Amino acid sequence: MPFVELPRGKIFVAQRGAGSPPIVCIHGAGGLHQHWGAILRTLGDTTHTLLPDLPGHGRSDPPGCQRIVDYSNVIQQVMDALALDKVILAGHSMGGAIALQTALETPRRVRGLVLVATGAKLGVAPRFIEALEDTPDDGIDLIVDAAYSAYATLAMRKAGLAGFRSLNPQTYINDLHACHAFDIRERLSEVTCPILVIGGEDDQMAPPRFSHYLHEHLANSELVMLRHAGHMLPIEKPAEVGAAIRSWFVARYRNA
Repeated sequence: MPFVELPRGKIFVAQRGAGSPPIVCIHGAGGLHQHWGAILRTLGDTTHTLLPDLPGHGRSDPPGCQRIVDYSNVIQQVMDALALDKVILAGHSMGGAIALQTALETPRRVRGLVLVATGAKLGVAPRFIEALEDTPDDGIDLIVDAAYSAYATLAMRKAGLAGFRSLNPQTYINDLHACHAFDIRERLSEVTCPILVIGGEDDQMAPPRFSHYLHEHLANSELVMLRHAGHMLPIEKPAEVGAAIRSWFVARYRNA
């Protein structure tokens, strides 16, 4: 069944493939599970891959959460409901924060992390939150302009717009507040599992220094930086992101 029943409501989880360890792909602020969808074509049947819609997003029941730790708790509950003991968590932007938080909360259950266009601290420019609160459509346009590189196609931008505009604006605003409050820089040394960090060289929202900082402070990490790529890496560079994940996964886990 595509839905997982939790005390807070139904959570939609798209699934594909088989194998272990499974990869749970967590979307970013204001996002949907479909933002990871194109990457599945590259990952193919590498392993069991799961794409949840976070609460209040996509096909999952509202409301959304107001803190990263609360979203992390939801991911842990989804893992429990699906009897997933040990997983790899892949997270884009806010999803990366959720993945890191989950690795801190339940290190035994997280075999690896894929951190895409994210950081140990996610400050959000006040103008984005203020624009969303004032006029949501204009706020989304402002965010999309910053989220994509100059190399992104119109179709890529439309894919992001459709997802963002499908949400209750307050859910997106709460997501951005949750991101702004996130800061685990002092705890990075506690995260010791294998980690793949992927960043975009033209990312304005989680700039390259965020990815380099993660790589420098996470002892068991590898870094891939993609040229001509902005913040929306899963949409702008799905083949490259998928290939990097697949290569890292096979090297780390297929011969383990």
